[in-house]
Amino acid sequence: MGVAHCENEHFTYDITPKVKTKFLGNSLKIYPVGRTRVTLKKSGVVLDLVPPLTKVNNLIFGRTWVDSPGEMVMTNLTTGDKVVLYFQPCGWFGSVAALTASALGMSGSIVAPPRRGRGPWPRSSGKWLTV
Repeated sequence: MGVAHCENEHFTYDITPKVKTKFLGNSLKIYPVGRTRVTLKKSGVVLDLVPPLTKVNNLIFGRTWVDSPGEMVMTNLTTGDKVVLYFQPCGWFGSVAALTASALGMSGSIVAPPRRGRGPWPRSSGKWLTV
């Protein structure tokens, strides 16, 4: 458990990391249950970020590798709007990650068409979201 605070003239960043773990024999799932908030000072917008789970594979046998499949949700607490990034799980032999991004309105309806991408993220993720 820890806590972090960062501030400048443009934003305030607060994080209270906390995790829940589940050991599955040869792998470990790490669920984020802490809080990450960014406050944009100029507009007063408050953003909340919930990252996907992290899975560490082959802890005992084989080559250890890490994957973070699932949804990463950023919510605008001021308006209720959300951006959902879905990270596809890696395959056993695949080295290419896939990402889908959706923008949701306060009611949960999609307000922008979903964007899809494939490639080595995070290096390519900026290209994915502008395609």
